[in-house]
Amino acid sequence: MRIQDPQLLAASPLLQSSELRQLMVEVFPAFQRSGFDRSLSDHRSHLSEAYLRVFISDMERILESLGT
Repeated sequence: MRIQDPQLLAASPLLQSSELRQLMVEVFPAFQRSGFDRSLSDHRSHLSEAYLRVFISDMERILESLGT
């Protein structure tokens, strides 16, 4: 499942968190290269559904820093 997949919206918070965590693991190197890694929380510190809110917060912080 990917972030554009409508099934992700219908999935349980646990599955959403799992999918978003996997996505972050995949894209983290790109965030590091662009210098945005300092804006990201350590996904390993947030278990289960708790990561969903952390992911959203991290993305909001990055968007704010871009001025959007």
